[in-house]
Amino acid sequence: MVLYYSPARTGHNAKFKGTLVRMGIQIRNIESGQFHQKVGYLAGIPGYGEEPSGAEKGEIPEEMLVMKNFTQRRMEELLFQLRKAKIPPIPMKAMITETNADWTFYELYREISREHERMTAKKAKVIRIEEPDFGCEGRPEKDAVMDKVILQWADSKEEFVTEAEEAELLKAQINEGDEVLVTCKGRILTERDEETFRH
Repeated sequence: MVLYYSPARTGHNAKFKGTLVRMGIQIRNIESGQFHQKVGYLAGIPGYGEEPSGAEKGEIPEEMLVMKNFTQRRMEELLFQLRKAKIPPIPMKAMITETNADWTFYELYREISREHERMTAKKAKVIRIEEPDFGCEGRPEKDAVMDKVILQWADSKEEFVTEAEEAELLKAQINEGDEVLVTCKGRILTERDEETFRH
């Protein structure tokens, strides 16, 4: 069985589902209104009941595939058949475990997303950090202050610009000249991210 979520209909939805049906794999489509439900409940694992509606806030902007009772070989076979059918890869995928069965669907997405960011992050050097100029108005008290960070990829020496919360940069003690890890979405990983990956 797989739990499948897609934020919008894609051109390959029918092909994707057809491939699973041909392989004898049951599909449970997940809707955004189910993000607060435990993965164990959605997968029909005994001992999990339906949660009262709506506590979980947040969006899942990409496709997600969660596999139940798959051996390594069965998972590889599924991925091979999806490639053969020319279905684009789904980076947000996971196997159900005793641990993540107790998470909400949204919590599982966040964990997969963080892990994927960490695995695909690349080294870069901080060239310059530019603080915003608030002029006479002064710093806003409630909004997070975003600094412009100019970086250079370690492998290509190409420069690029991203934004990061000033408070996070200060807390992580990130300074000009430091080497950092940057995700494909331009987010600088900090020690807080490292802690998340270790737990």
